[in-house]
Amino acid sequence: MHPSEAEVISKAFGEVRIAAEIHQGALQEIIGALDPGWEGNQKSRFLEALRITTGRIRNILLPQLRFFEKKYREYMVDPVIEDAGKT
Repeated sequence: MHPSEAEVISKAFGEVRIAAEIHQGALQEIIGALDPGWEGNQKSRFLEALRITTGRIRNILLPQLRFFEKKYREYMVDPVIEDAGKT
């Protein structure tokens, strides 16, 4: 049996995943639009930190959200069978 609560949780993980994907794309656009006149070590350090952050979102956060979304979408429990003879 698939509990309705599991479907709600799966949907919530899916919504967070979609939002994270949208923000990941926005960050990629920002990286591409950085002022081309900005040069030097500060720009290199900033870009490296930003690339690390976006990499963690892409390689760690998004896969985890997909995992939990799928886990709860497919979550099954055994139905409870009441013993009518118990008092």
